Amino acid sequence: MQIVRKSLFVLSFLFCLLSLTSVSAFGADTQPLRVGVSKLDITPANLTNLNAMGGSFQDVHDPIFARVLVLDNGVNTAAIVALDLIEIGDTMQIRQRIQHEIGIPVEHILITASHDHNAPRAGSVTPGALAHGGGSESVAFTNALYDKILDALKRAKASLQPVRFGLGTGTADVNVNRDEYTPQGWKL
Repeated sequence: MQIVRKSLFVLSFLFCLLSLTSVSAFGADTQPLRVGVSKLDITPANLTNLNAMGGSFQDVHDPIFARVLVLDNGVNTAAIVALDLIEIGDTMQIRQRIQHEIGIPVEHILITASHDHNAPRAGSVTPGALAHGGGSESVAFTNALYDKILDALKRAKASLQPVRFGLGTGTADVNVNRDEYTPQGWKL
């Protein structure tokens, strides 16, 4: 599981870096890399009919958030949006809205959910997926969420500042999810 998470993070990061690469990268003037971030509470005020796993949410134990990273190199802009949700579904509608309202191209936007089983789902069900669509409460939550994602992206873009990029490796065994690495290998 840790290897999968690390691989997804690296792939997401490489996606953004590749999105920022200009076609004439060799011999071109290098532009400074700028990054902006924001974090916004997306906890629904009304939990009615938002549990995609069945049953009802009774109360909020911890808030859930949208975390946004915007990267800009003076030529291209890219964004990663991470949501504390069980799933986000088809993101084309919100990515088109982001392109229209903020100017980040659809193909430079990655929106993902943490797959938190104690949070709602959002967006329309991706064609061919096995997910269950929600009712009117889910649609209302999705619309409010899309507004919050746009707000978080605007904040992140407004906070762009120069950064330097480096790469390193290491381990941090501070959290395990069901699986544990032992001298004999992975065990449940």
